[in-house]
Amino acid sequence: MLHPTKPSLPSLALGLLAGLSLFSSHLPAQDNTLEWTLWPIPGNVILDGEKPVSGLTFFAIERLMSHLPEVQPVYHLANRPRQQYRLEQGHNICSAPLFRRADTDLNGYFIPFLGSTPIQMVIRRDQLAAYPLVEGRVSLSRLLNDTTLRGGVSQFRTYPGPVRDWYPLLEQRDRGSRVSGAQSGENLLLMVSHGRIDFTFELASITRAVGKQMGEDNNLLSVPIDEDRRLIESGIYCTRNAWGLDMAQRMDAAIRIMASDPDAMLELYREWMPEETLRAFEAQLKAYYVARQTREVIF
Repeated sequence: MLHPTKPSLPSLALGLLAGLSLFSSHLPAQDNTLEWTLWPIPGNVILDGEKPVSGLTFFAIERLMSHLPEVQPVYHLANRPRQQYRLEQGHNICSAPLFRRADTDLNGYFIPFLGSTPIQMVIRRDQLAAYPLVEGRVSLSRLLNDTTLRGGVSQFRTYPGPVRDWYPLLEQRDRGSRVSGAQSGENLLLMVSHGRIDFTFELASITRAVGKQMGEDNNLLSVPIDEDRRLIESGIYCTRNAWGLDMAQRMDAAIRIMASDPDAMLELYREWMPEETLRAFEAQLKAYYVARQTREVIF
């Protein structure tokens, strides 16, 4: 009668290792990559082909990543609806640049990142005399009641409170449009330039970037809004789950370290913002970062 041979200890060890290898191949990969979904916006996230390579927000994110050396960024492009969808589906991502919105708060943690100068009204330079100005700022209330000027906004964008609350009043008078198309809003600037609408609202960095692309044909002028003089806060959304909470807390700590050098933060703005705009808001931006360095976000 033959008896089976007992396997040797080395054979058992090799079998165990093979079994573990087969088992681990079915586990989700654990790595140190961070998937970013970036919205390509002129002056903020600038592309070379399909690759983000420069812009105010992109360089700020690169600086943020230098404070998180254990994480390797991987960049993908996504418009606002696509960013929102991926957050809703629970993908482990962080998205920028975004303003805070109640509907996005349901699916993501908001990390305050950059101070932004107030949105401005963009008009044709030769039409300035048609606008009601108060010390160089356009009055929304007087524009509504004392003119017949027509405006346009993007149906995809989030606008600051004063503009968001005022614009429906313009629509009620059949003088306001909500425009699709390029979701970063540069199509609206071209519509103003070509006289299809009289004005839109845009951030100074975006208007400057589009104006540079237009070259000598640039006839756009940014005018401050009398009813809106406060900085607005641009930030990052990370998925609302355990992974996103951990990443948001780590980013918040890193951003507070970045904000501890306000002058270095202001250098990010100099290439991408009109000189007169930065000069007008430099003190407010510096104060924002001085406050941000001690402002820990509770998620």
